[in-house]
Order: sequence, then structure tokens, then C-alpha cells
Amino acid sequence: MNRPLVLATCGAVLLLMGLAAWHFIGSADGSAQLLTGELWQTMSPDAKIAFVWGIGNLVEFERAQIRAA
Repeated sequence: MNRPLVLATCGAVLLLMGLAAWHFIGSADGSAQLLTGELWQTMSPDAKIAFVWGIGNLVEFERAQIRAA
């Protein structure tokens, strides 16, 4: 394949992916949910792991900010 065709194809795919993500983000519920025991029990294992990793990253970010100050 020639280079311009590959670049155009990749650009079109990235554009479509961006538009799809924009659509899903715009249709998401904007209200934050309070993490309760009932909500935690209904979450998938992947969502639970992501939550715990997110809290860990937040703690590490705060520690770095305190050290830098």
C-alpha cells in the first residue's frame, strides 16, 4: 500500500473513534453516585479493581504534591 492511502485510512478510523467516544460521553449520566454497600455489591470485579487503583493513584498524587510543596 502506498503511504497516503494508509495515512488517510488511519485518519478516518481515528476520526470515527473520536466521534463515537464523543457520542457516548455526551449521553452518559452526569450525576455522581455515592459508593454504597449495595452499589459495591452490584459492581463488576473489573470496576471494583479500577476504583481501588484510582484511589491509590489519588493518594500517590497527593503525596507527590506534598513533597513538591
